[in-house]
Amino acid sequence: MNKMIEYLFRRIDDAIVKMSNWEYIPFSSQKLLYVSFHSYKGNEKQLGDGTIIQKGDLVGEFHIDNKKVQNIKNDPVSLFLIVDEELKVLYEAILKDEKFQSIKAYYGVTILYPIASRKGFSIFPIENKMKRAFVKQWDDWLKKIFQKRNYQREKNRRVPKECWISKKEVLNRKAV
Repeated sequence: MNKMIEYLFRRIDDAIVKMSNWEYIPFSSQKLLYVSFHSYKGNEKQLGDGTIIQKGDLVGEFHIDNKKVQNIKNDPVSLFLIVDEELKVLYEAILKDEKFQSIKAYYGVTILYPIASRKGFSIFPIENKMKRAFVKQWDDWLKKIFQKRNYQREKNRRVPKECWISKKEVLNRKAV
């Protein structure tokens, strides 16, 4: 039964990636993060570096490649290095790819916000309660399906949060 559920989720995941036109960050050797582009529709946000995100601004949304999660060491040092690598290639993409140059900021929703915060991201709660509950449940299902077989649900799980980083902040980091 678990294999059938895993197969179904993989097919759903593949369909979402294809239908949403997600693409990997150019120049990434990890190919771990997809990015999609759209106009921002939420409430105004002020990021830590002073950048203000308003309705209509072009933003990039990060999505993790769920099939690759099983191959990642799930320890803080490894995750830190992966985030560093992805930010370095995002820096390169902003400099060399027109699509990335027109984006004001990038964001993703994750429970790994403590790591993102230490990498220059501004952290915000998910404002919509229904969306927050859905994302938390979806995240739990994805963990069960895509993570290592010894997955056990944590009793006091973090609630996913939005992690935002401005194009200016990515460029200021340079290739640290």
